[in-house]
Parts: sequence; structure tokens; C-alpha cells
Amino acid sequence: MKLFVAGLPYDFDDVDLKEMFELYGAVNFAKIVMDRETGKSKGFGFVDMPDDTEARQAIETLDNASIRGKKMAVKEADEQNRGGGGRGPGGPGPGPGPGPGPRPGADAGPSLAALVTLTIPLATYLGQSEAPGDADAYGVLDADDARDLAAAAARHPRTRWCVTALNPDGTAAAHACLRGRHPPSGTGPPGTGPPGTGPPITITTPLTPITRGPCDHAHGEIGYHPSRKLTHLIRARNTRCTAPGCGRPAARCDLDHTVPWDQGGRTCECDLAPLCRHHHRAKQAQGWHLEQPEPGILKWRTPSGRTYTTAPTEYPFQGAAGPKS
Repeated sequence: MKLFVAGLPYDFDDVDLKEMFELYGAVNFAKIVMDRETGKSKGFGFVDMPDDTEARQAIETLDNASIRGKKMAVKEADEQNRGGGGRGPGGPGPGPGPGPGPRPGADAGPSLAALVTLTIPLATYLGQSEAPGDADAYGVLDADDARDLAAAAARHPRTRWCVTALNPDGTAAAHACLRGRHPPSGTGPPGTGPPGTGPPITITTPLTPITRGPCDHAHGEIGYHPSRKLTHLIRARNTRCTAPGCGRPAARCDLDHTVPWDQGGRTCECDLAPLCRHHHRAKQAQGWHLEQPEPGILKWRTPSGRTYTTAPTEYPFQGAAGPKS
């Protein structure tokens, strides 16, 4: 099924679009429509998915979804110009009565694939705190919204759950991932009961330490492409592009070998870091120099001779747990 997708951020490229829809199934191609004169995105594109059932699931979930403050429109390509404002015959039904309704329980409501990294303090996830959460490219979420998104993500079989333990300075100390729809073992459903009444915090998943200081290459790998485990260690350590001032989420960046792999660089924590495509190209341009003297510490030198250093992310929360993209 060929889909028409509108309302996209203007910095989305073909890879971003494809990765978004791959959460729902196989994608034959994804193409952003570019302006011929300016070469810039027009904010819409097309996606082709071979499985109609998976394509309809993508439409159901993503149509009218908000991304970076914009509402997307996702429809079959041959239906993009049809009228009608509802999701079924006759348009939407009557709205709810005055005042907010009750919040759904953890097992109620639609499922949602996590398209961005959702970071939640563990105590908030368990219903023991009202501290806010955070969604990449969106910003701060109040505790109820964070729990609702976590519950929706938990109901979707493609969601992946991770746990990151933090050092006292807020940087990542260790990380673990679980596969499948279940949240971290022993935590129970999110948002159960008022704050302070959730189950005890008993994370039993083995955590892999994140290297700081001199690297012993314990997590080094032979091939060029890092495994999912190593990828997540790097993205937990540096959650955004490691170029100075860049805020692009690591999930939408290349994992770059600081010393090129074909020049002796390692596929290891001490030689991998997230770089957005723009800064990846800048690093390779004449006059630029980048080194990583220890894992997560990136030292840049520009063609003008100025130097900048970026360091591992300092999380604003303690005890973060949540679904990852």
C-alpha cells in the first residue's frame, strides 16, 4: 500500500521517514518530496509498505499524531485529496460531556509504538512521584502524560524497554535492554495508584556498566556495525549528537567511528559516538579534527583553530526507566 504523509518536520530526510514507518512493518521505500528550486523538503512524502494490514496499522496510529508540535496526516496515497473530517462514515461522533473524564487504566486504550525516546523517572513510572518526564524533540511531559504514554507504549509489541542507572553526577552508569512488550521486570504497570502507593522498586535485569575513563575494550566488537547492545550503551551515554551545540537525538544520528574503522578504529565505546548527518560530514571535511580521548569525551578542532569539548549527557532525572525508539 502506498501512503501519503504530510505535516513532517522540514529537517526529516528519507531515512527518518523510513525508520518511522518500519516500527509497523516492512517498508519498500520512503521518499520526502523536495522543492526543485531550493532543494529543501516540502514537509510531505510517500511511503510504500508491502503488507496492507501493517500499513493500515501505521495509518491508524500516525494519522493526526503530533510530531515536534505539528500534526501529521497519513492516508492512502490515492485518498489524499478526499474530503471528510471523521475517521468513519458520517464523521466523528458527539464529544464528551463537560469536564475531564477519568484517566484510562494501564491496560485500557490504544497501543502506541514509541517513535521517540521517552524518559521517565522510575518513581514517576511506578506512581510514587509526580516528577515530570521527557520526550525527545517534544520536551517536558507532566507525570500523568508520561505515565499514559508509557502505558500506551507497553501495549504495543514493537516497543523496546530499557533501564539506565545513573552516577551521582547524572551521567549514565549502566544500561540494560529488554525485548518485547513487557516493561522492566518487577516494576508492575505504570501509574498504578496515587503517588507513594506503587510497588517496591525491584529492577532485576542485569545491567551492563558504561565505561568511563580509560577503556579496557571489554565491550569492543569485531565488525564495523555495532550490535544493538553496544548501540544502546553509546546512546545512553550520549543521548544527542556530540557536536558542540547540536541537539539532534542520538536515535536519529549516525554512530560514527571517531578514528575511521578502515584506519584502525575500534567498534567500541572509546571510538563510537553519535553524530548527526550534518556534523558527520563536517568531521570528514578538510580542516576539521575530532578525537575521543576517553569514552564519551569528544574534542573538536575547527578549521579556524578553535577547540570545543563535549561530554556525556547529564540526565535531569534520577532512576530513569522507559521505552526506547
